[in-house]
Amino acid sequence: MRFRYGIRTLLFAFAVVSILLACAPYLYSLYEVQSRREHTLERLDWSGGSAADRSIRDRIVEAVRTSTYSSLRKPQLITIRVLRHSDLGYSVIADWICHAPIADGIQVTFSDGTTTNVKLIDAYLTQNESDSNAMVLFQGAVYRDEFPAPANQTSLNDVVSIALLSGDDICSNSLPVENP
Repeated sequence: MRFRYGIRTLLFAFAVVSILLACAPYLYSLYEVQSRREHTLERLDWSGGSAADRSIRDRIVEAVRTSTYSSLRKPQLITIRVLRHSDLGYSVIADWICHAPIADGIQVTFSDGTTTNVKLIDAYLTQNESDSNAMVLFQGAVYRDEFPAPANQTSLNDVVSIALLSGDDICSNSLPVENP
């Protein structure tokens, strides 16, 4: 009789350890994303810049604060800006949050309904990869001159909305452009 309880206890302990080992990667992933969220919020703790800069920062902070492990599985665009550039026409700058820098390009929608896909500038891709160990906030930019023809002849006011791309597939929400 005593031997039977010993085997049951051993089997129960084995089952508990097996479950814990199976859940360990998931639990660590939860901890790691939470840690990167907190670090992102610490890095966003500034109050300088213009009123527009602070507004953008406030939206990003709120998005990071309200994000969850599940919501960070897919890139979520927070802000899009199209800024005039003296030599290159204009640039499109996107800020998003995600568990990893999945996005490598953007899809631009113009006022006439056409779209174009453009790869993000390599420097941003490199920086995003580097930041992915500590943060959940990523940024990317493209210049109008990098757009394929005829999109490379559009004006700043022609850009209506942006979505992030992973390869050739849309991987995020679409967001309207904020022109200053």
